[in-house]
Amino acid sequence: KRDIFVSHWGEISVDEYFNFFNLAAGIDGQFSRIDYMPHINPNQGQNAVADLSIEFPDYIHGLYYYDYIGNISSSSARRNNGKVEMVYQLRFPVFGQWKIDWNMGYMMPTQHHLYKDIKNDLEHTLEVDLMHGYDSSLTEDFHVRVILPEGSSNIRVILPSGCVSEDMISMDKYFGTLD
Repeated sequence: KRDIFVSHWGEISVDEYFNFFNLAAGIDGQFSRIDYMPHINPNQGQNAVADLSIEFPDYIHGLYYYDYIGNISSSSARRNNGKVEMVYQLRFPVFGQWKIDWNMGYMMPTQHHLYKDIKNDLEHTLEVDLMHGYDSSLTEDFHVRVILPEGSSNIRVILPSGCVSEDMISMDKYFGTLD
């Protein structure tokens, strides 16, 4: 699920919720961290997901993430070559048939995504990615909600061909003037 909040004050906030499930075959018996350690058994855990990485544009700020118990155990984020690279290790390796969930979000200036029409300065175009940046994952049941500033009107949605049908789009939430 991805919520995109467009503010009057020059910021776009993105909040994402992930419920990750590893479709690989499950493990036999109980899990032991000792057996999983690569220097003890280098072939153990080949189908486990131990960390995830993602890249963001360089201009994002306020990057945060957490799972529902607290913080994900280890992470690193750095600005490099015009992008922000983030790698985080999950609380535990996600073996086949295991799951984990977490939240993640960030802020970005509207100047990179919200454009004024040249002919009509009351008309704006918002261009944002609707999908998350984890290219190697299969995504099902993905919901995107775009919350526009209060007073937004004459809203048109233009999506890539075959993305979703028009009846799946609803427009009912707006940011208040003090948000």
